[in-house]
Amino acid sequence: MKKHLLAVIISTLVFGQNDFSLEDINPLSDTYEQLIGPSYFAGNMVVLGFFHEYWGSCRARFGLLNDIYLDLISENIEDVKIIGVGKDQYISSLEGMIDGRVLPWVQDSSTSDYVVWSNFEANQRDIFFIGTDGQIDTSFNITPYNPSNADDVIYIRELILSFRGNDNSSLSSRVELIPESFTLYQNYPNPFNPSTTIKYNLNDNSYVNVAIYNVTGELVKTLFNGLQDKGKNILIWNAKNNENKSVPGGLYIYSVKTENNIYSKKMMLLK
Repeated sequence: MKKHLLAVIISTLVFGQNDFSLEDINPLSDTYEQLIGPSYFAGNMVVLGFFHEYWGSCRARFGLLNDIYLDLISENIEDVKIIGVGKDQYISSLEGMIDGRVLPWVQDSSTSDYVVWSNFEANQRDIFFIGTDGQIDTSFNITPYNPSNADDVIYIRELILSFRGNDNSSLSSRVELIPESFTLYQNYPNPFNPSTTIKYNLNDNSYVNVAIYNVTGELVKTLFNGLQDKGKNILIWNAKNNENKSVPGGLYIYSVKTENNIYSKKMMLLK
């Protein structure tokens, strides 16, 4: 009991508002009739897809995720978990959504005012990548990607793999309770092209270094290096390096170093 309670506490601290526990109602899923959510798959990358069951465009894109999942499993890539999240008001359309697919499917409840959708501020066909640290690495809307277009399917697959298992050494997001003296937000938009906004809050005046790195840890761009006043700070990266040359598309890390700590998050540049 104590061990179970400890696991629950740790999951709560790490996943926080990014977690939920809903019953998997897809009979073909390995977790059928179990209460699942991001922390259920702790230690894995979790992909959440928010869909309305009755829309054909939602069904097709859930099918795209299902096909990618089966492809990954065939290559023995088993640390990527995908969950479809719907709404119980569309329960009559459920059969058309799951339709032979093996991914877990859960439905948020109208009696709770769709709290999961609200917590994620999700719109239909929004996708969220949650890292092994329980934090949202990125989010985007999958609507523009055509399940019948092989290039689009390959792109989404590679996008998932680019966020999978990226440790990035000291640059990786820390699994810890961040002190109240600092808050680093996810860049927006993400993925992005050609520019993105990086926002963070300082509760005290501090020396700050804000830099962009590639996934090998090489410095790409120094956005700021000096003293900053407390409060909200906003910087914009235009996808150029320190030589003012455009950088290729791919995964990048933005790192904010204060006098006491280093914080970082991942972002994806589309080209």
